[in-house]
Amino acid sequence: MTFDAILAVALGVLHRRWRDGLARAITVAIGADALLTLFEGVTWNVPRIATASEWAVLALAIAAPIAAFVTLWRARVRGHSA
Repeated sequence: MTFDAILAVALGVLHRRWRDGLARAITVAIGADALLTLFEGVTWNVPRIATASEWAVLALAIAAPIAAFVTLWRARVRGHSA
């Protein structure tokens, strides 16, 4: 929860004024979060899943940080014009 709050503030700051260093730090943090979420999902959640809706929730939980990472990475590569 604290990570998400800090990330929200950092993204707000980045939205107001692009800073390459901040964008890089956020991208690294989101990438680490995506890897950790994937690892946690595979090692902890998969053995406990019983229903299709649980699979769907896990898929969304894993896909969201990956999508955020790709979006910010592409913005950095494009020079944040997207």
